[in-house]
Amino acid sequence: MDERIRFYFDQGLTQTEIALSLSVIDNLHISVRHLRRRLAGLQLYRRRQYSDPERVVNFIASQLDGPGRLHGYRMMHERCRLNGLRLTRAMEELDTVVNMWNSHRIRRSNGRDLQHGKPFLMYNLPELYQTRDYLNPVDAERLDVIIHENVCLWKSDIPCDRDLYDLCVLVLEENNLQPCETATEALGLYKNIRPLVREPLGL
Repeated sequence: MDERIRFYFDQGLTQTEIALSLSVIDNLHISVRHLRRRLAGLQLYRRRQYSDPERVVNFIASQLDGPGRLHGYRMMHERCRLNGLRLTRAMEELDTVVNMWNSHRIRRSNGRDLQHGKPFLMYNLPELYQTRDYLNPVDAERLDVIIHENVCLWKSDIPCDRDLYDLCVLVLEENNLQPCETATEALGLYKNIRPLVREPLGL
């Protein structure tokens, strides 16, 4: 039981959620009061085991050097949790990292045509780097008109031209071909259906 309690605790569940999970998933019935005693015996405390903020900042900074720089704060919070970091004020700590990242200096790279400097300045004062702001501001009123008057042609479930889609569906039906569920099946279907679609088009 202690192993399961530790597992659910590490998942970030509350005491009530842990007790419920033990009951429903593991068929281990335990009161929240008794669970508190077990947690204390295992030295599992939410408020006493927060990670050192500097350690959190260093971990997130290391993530930003790799693929982690593409993650949003929720994913980053999850990565922290999976690496044993318990966050007290997650957003404040992430803001600290953001500020640290935005104010650090990107070094000049030899042999590369890349800008160097501080990200905050590069973004907000592009003129300092012999360029300009390429953002296009959106007029909220015009956007509202576009949305409410149905001016745009919105994306549909059809991944291509409507006529081509209808032709493909017809070819599938005529040749008793079934829609596929995996990438491998899709590749095989494409190879089979391509000549059948090109033929009536004279291609």
